[in-house]
Amino acid sequence: MALQLTSSSLKVARNVTAHRPKQAIAIIHAGEVDALLQEAIMTPWRADITENRKYNALAAEPAALGHFTEKYLNSAALTANPIPAGFRSNLTEPLHTLDFSDFVILVRDGLPEDVAHLLTWYLVETRFAIQSQYMHRKPNRSPLTYPLDPVKMAQTPIPLHAGAKRYYQDAGHLLFKISK
Repeated sequence: MALQLTSSSLKVARNVTAHRPKQAIAIIHAGEVDALLQEAIMTPWRADITENRKYNALAAEPAALGHFTEKYLNSAALTANPIPAGFRSNLTEPLHTLDFSDFVILVRDGLPEDVAHLLTWYLVETRFAIQSQYMHRKPNRSPLTYPLDPVKMAQTPIPLHAGAKRYYQDAGHLLFKISK
C-alpha cells in the first residue's frame, strides 16, 4: 500500500497522543484515530489492531535506512531483518524497517562509564535468565528474541554508551571497531 503525505494533508490531521498501550487501544477502538505510531508488534493487542481493525504497516524509506546505517555504525539497521510477508494477514510483502527487536536500555549521558560497563556485562552474562521468561512463546512471536545473541545485543538503534561499547569490544561482540 502506498501512502503519500503532503503538507496540506498534515494540516487537516488531528494528533492524538497516548503514552500507554491501553490508552492507544482505547482511542483506536473508539475510532478516533486513523494511524498508530508505536512499537510492540508482537503483543496480542497489536495483532488484534492489525488483523481485526485492518491497520497496515508502512515500510521505512530505503534512503532513511541507508542514512541511519551510515550515521550509526554497528546499528540494528546494518542487518537486513525485514518482517516477513504473511507475518500478519495483511502483510503481503516483506516490511523493511529498523530492527527494534528485544530491548534497549537508555541511560543519561552522565552515567559513569564503569556503571554502564557493569550494566552491560550483567545483561549479557545473565541473558539466559532473561530469555527464559519468554520461552513459552514461539520465537517468531515473542516480544524478546531468543536465544539472546551478544553480537545482536550490541546492534542498537542508538549509539552505545562508552561503557557499553567498551564491554562489547572487550568481549569481541562488535561487528565493527568503533572509535570513541
